Amino acid sequence: MIRWWIVCGGLVRNLHGEISPHPAWQALARHKRRARYRIEAHTPLSLIAWAAGAPPAALLWPRQARAAQAWVATPFVAAISARAEAFPRRAAAHADAMNEAFATVASVLGAHGFRLARTGSAWVALADRVWDVAPPSFAEVCETGLPKRTPAGRDAARWMRMLTEAQMALRAIRSPVQGIWLWGAATTPVAIQTFAFSHDPELGAILNTAHAPQLAIVEADAEENQPRTPPERLTLIGAGEAWDFRRAWLPWPKPRLKEAMEFREALRRAALRSAPK
Repeated sequence: MIRWWIVCGGLVRNLHGEISPHPAWQALARHKRRARYRIEAHTPLSLIAWAAGAPPAALLWPRQARAAQAWVATPFVAAISARAEAFPRRAAAHADAMNEAFATVASVLGAHGFRLARTGSAWVALADRVWDVAPPSFAEVCETGLPKRTPAGRDAARWMRMLTEAQMALRAIRSPVQGIWLWGAATTPVAIQTFAFSHDPELGAILNTAHAPQLAIVEADAEENQPRTPPERLTLIGAGEAWDFRRAWLPWPKPRLKEAMEFREALRRAALRSAPK
């Protein structure tokens, strides 16, 4: 039985700067006591990587693959806001369309010294050298939009040109995938045992499914992610905070914002524990 649900993108900020639960999760968060933590934006994969103290790409590194550096390669579609800002969302399309997009992106990245690989359903870009560039994570660009400025690093300009080339190549084949975002770079692989439930293709690639999980880590905006009954514990993450809800007879006053070490340790115990005997 899943007792704890963690929802990435579960908190949103309105035009007035106020933070509130994602509309799809508001009902489940009512009448519960709440703790607040300061935390950066996360996808399900990056949240587990944060708990493990490892770069996200280190967890997806294909077995026995040799490379100087690995990047999580997330295919996306982009929604355009009223201010002409592009907010990406993970692409989900028919297998044939995803395979065609994979081959197209692999060709573009190959010209720049990358080899595109798969770990489960997740895409991983393996580089023949270490790239000096510090792009924002995929969770960050989902919240704030695709960056309009080149990120820091000596290779940043070439990195941006490569991603633009990939977008143009995908547009040329009329792919439902509109672009690729490389993030979460690592220079060495890290192997962990992860026990959780998730529909996320990147986190799903490393989950241990031999035992029934007590933890679910999901994205906020997918209908299949909703639990059928109110969970014992619900954590919503987004807009720079995590709100941790527990069952209570009466809601508590607004709590003070705390550092996330307590939450991180609880996540580590729940998701990265040893397999039950």
